[in-house]
Formats: sequence, C-alpha cells, structure tokens
Amino acid sequence: SRRRRRHAGSLPSDAHGPITAAPSFEEYMKQRAAGTTLQTEDESSDGPAVNVNVNVHVNVNDANNPSRRHVYRHNIGRLLLQRSIQTQLYYLADLRDEPTYKWLRGFLDQNHLDDRGSFNELDGLHAEGGWRGYLSQLEQAPTETITVQLAPPRLSAQQKRNPYLAAQVSGRSYEETIDPAQISRTLRTVARSLEREWAEDLAELAADDRDRATVHYEGEGVPYLQTAQDAAREYWLKRQVVAGGEGDDQGTPLHDLNRRLVARFCTRAAFRRVVDEIVNTDNTEMEMKMFERSASAGRWLLGFSNAWVPRLEKGADDAARRSMGTPPPGQWQRLCAGADADDATEALWQELPQRFTDDNAEAMRLYSPEALVARVRKARVDICNEAAEELRELVSNEFCA
Repeated sequence: SRRRRRHAGSLPSDAHGPITAAPSFEEYMKQRAAGTTLQTEDESSDGPAVNVNVNVHVNVNDANNPSRRHVYRHNIGRLLLQRSIQTQLYYLADLRDEPTYKWLRGFLDQNHLDDRGSFNELDGLHAEGGWRGYLSQLEQAPTETITVQLAPPRLSAQQKRNPYLAAQVSGRSYEETIDPAQISRTLRTVARSLEREWAEDLAELAADDRDRATVHYEGEGVPYLQTAQDAAREYWLKRQVVAGGEGDDQGTPLHDLNRRLVARFCTRAAFRRVVDEIVNTDNTEMEMKMFERSASAGRWLLGFSNAWVPRLEKGADDAARRSMGTPPPGQWQRLCAGADADDATEALWQELPQRFTDDNAEAMRLYSPEALVARVRKARVDICNEAAEELRELVSNEFCA
C-alpha cells in the first residue's frame, strides 16, 4: 500500500477542496502548525493569544524573577478573578452596601459583571494587563471618601405640618471610605474559597468523564440515556442558586453556576486539544486511505468546534430556556445561542457518522461521533487535573493572603 509522510500540523486537501479554518480557530491552528507551541491567553492584555514554548518553565520561586510571573497553561486565573468579583458583588448587595457595590462594579469599567451570576461568559474580565493588571491597579488605587445621601423619609400630610419633621425632608448624609487595598484582600479571600469548591467540581467532572470513557473503550456496558423526567429533574437542580450562610459547610452563593462555568471552560480546552491531536497525528506509517480519513476527521471536528466553542464561551441563557420548556437532551442548539458543556458533548454524540468512516471499521473506531466524544471526555479528564493544579498554584502564588 502507498504511504505518505507529511509535516506535523499540516492537513492535505482532498476531493472537497483545501482545508480552511473558521475565523475563531484560524489563529489557533496557525500557532500549532509547527507543533512546538501552545496557545495561551496573553496575560498582559485582552488582545490576541501569544505563542509560548512548551519546553520553557518559569520558576515562580526563582530569586532572579522578582515579578514571579508564571506562565499558566490554561490561564484559569482570569475566570477565577471574574467570579470572585461577581461573588463579592453578591455579598455586597446582600449586605446592602451600595457605595462599595457601585464602586467595585465601576472600577476599570466592569459594569457588565453582575451580582447574581447572570453574566456567565468565560472571558468576561476585560482589563489592561489581564487579571494580574486588574489586581495590581486595584491595590495601587488611592483611598476614596464619598458622601452618601440618604433618601428623605416619606411624610404624611399631618407629619408635614410638623416643623421639626419638615426640616428633615432633605434627608441625612454621611461619609464612607472606600479602601481599594482592602477590597483586593477580600477578593483574594473569596478566590481561595472558590478554589476549594472548584477543585471538588473538577474532580467530580473528571471522575464522570473517566467512567464514560471507560464504557466506550472497554465496552463495560451501555451508556446511560436520560429519560425526559431525568432531564427535567437535572435541569432544575442545576439551576438552583442558594445563598451562602454561616459556617464552612455552606457553599459560595454562585457555586452551582460556577460549576457549570468551570465545566464549559474545560470542555472548550478539551475540544481544542482533541483537534490538535488529530491534526498532529503521527502518520509516517499510515496508509494513504487512512491518512485521508484522518485529515477529513480533523477538518470535520474543527468545523464542529468552530460552531460550538463560541456557544460554550457565551453560556446558556437559562431564562430563555425556561420560557421554552425542557426539550430532549442535545436539542439546546436549536433554541439558544449559548450552551452548557453537556449540550456540546451531547450534540457531538448525536451527530451522524461522516463519509470518512464509511466501509472502514478502524476509521469508525477512531473517528465516529461516539469515538470523538470519548476522546473529548478523555482529554477533559487531563484538563480537569491540570486546571486543579493550576488553581492550587494560583492560590499559593497569586491569591495568597
């Protein structure tokens, strides 16, 4: 049989024409063409991603590195700080500390971040210098003293005739001091609480993916299919938001929403990793036909990722979904622009086998929708472990007390 060698990271053209990447992944694929770089978010800005040599490791404890800037592979610190701000806004709103609440939302123009978790985009923190720049500017911001004007009391017609009460109609005022450095310390404390919760969430997600991947690869049983009742019950349970209370046994107020957010974060990274694996498959010993099937599978999964990654980044619109009822699993893509992690994996699992798997058992084993979902879940297990380790490093080095 004929064999063909190609450079890692390149894809051949076939009967359907040259392979083109959609805009959302175009730069992503270019940076991986050489096979020696990975894409990470540029922590110095909110601009395009930068190339980072995977063989370079920055020692955060190096005395010659006073800035202690560590290159985090997944840059989950941005999401951690974003949700720390939103969680703190929840506490401030619950305590009716309106002056501090308004100041924190307005700092560096982050008014889109809300206190109830309605804003669920993955990349919602926009600040010059990234999340590190936000914390640095917050710590260096000067203390402010603001005058708070209380609303005047409502007086009845009889009370208005009382000259003593009438003199107080203008309302009272008092001064309040905003200490940005103290707010920064509070955010770091909230971030440490979130890290403990997210570590458990990541472990649960990894365990579930590990079990599902085992079912696929070892054939230990039939995957569990949800009934309509199961889907409805899980739908409502996932969307319960319970405020945190006193004691260590209480979760943070946005915990359930954060769990879904972290799952989407890891799913996005898993799709990108699997696309990478297929594109950079070592095909030096691969038959020509199998090589073409691999290339077609890489292009097809890239297109699927292009369609679903923006939805994962946006997140599901729960209000819109509640108004539309509870459709069968995997049908959210027809209703909303955003998606949860399960929506994306379920949609991939429900795809029909593509032409590149026809009449070939090996191609079906490697590139069928079921096989690709299993590869995504297997990749997500590793990403969950990496993200948990990254969170531990962040809390120890960046969000320490």
